[in-house]
Amino acid sequence: MSGTRRTCEIIMVTNFLSNLINSFKRSMKVNYIIALVQNISPKLVLTNVANSTDFHIVSKALENTKIKFLAIQAADLTGS
Repeated sequence: MSGTRRTCEIIMVTNFLSNLINSFKRSMKVNYIIALVQNISPKLVLTNVANSTDFHIVSKALENTKIKFLAIQAADLTGS
């Protein structure tokens, strides 16, 4: 295992544990996604699931960062 990969894994675990300890109100899955997004540090996160609760929670948890979140609705949800 390379040193860079090992360092990345340690940072990822540290971010995950920090999120887990600081917020028991979120699920383990959401805490993992938050740690993953923080570790990757993208400029933009996209989803095509317009009503994803997890996406909403992650976007709100990271709203004070430079990471932008965008949900694309591909269908008419009016029911008509």
